[in-house]
Amino acid sequence: MQKNDNLLEVAQKIVALRKQLDTVTELKEKAFTPCNPNSGFNLDELDEFIIAWAELHNWTLYNAERSHFGSLRIKSYNELMGNFNLMSRAIINREEFCNSSVVIASCADVEKYIDDLTKEISGLEKQLDTLYNQFVNNTGDLSFIFRTIRDSP
Repeated sequence: MQKNDNLLEVAQKIVALRKQLDTVTELKEKAFTPCNPNSGFNLDELDEFIIAWAELHNWTLYNAERSHFGSLRIKSYNELMGNFNLMSRAIINREEFCNSSVVIASCADVEKYIDDLTKEISGLEKQLDTLYNQFVNNTGDLSFIFRTIRDSP
């Protein structure tokens, strides 16, 4: 916990990171569609998945500029786009695409980022709880406002 953190700052960080998590999760759902065995799509729809992957790839740049949490690094992005090109031209089929090491590694990169982001949010929530408890304990005579009401006999 940093010395200058207060309840509002930590709460704002949590809100920002949750928004980030929601956006990345939505992009992930779209990007991972080709490897979902229960999804059907036309080759025309590949562009939507490519756009989702491009947005995930650009998330790294967005994070660096905004100094948000971590960095989503898709190490094999160019190779991944090459595999999309092969699939769109029917040089490889969907199963070959999904089982390629490039796609598996790219999906793992996204999953790791989401896991790390979730852990960061959890840590901030614990920090917020600690700061709140400190605040309650320092309110003196008014601390009863923040405590749990107990049933009277």
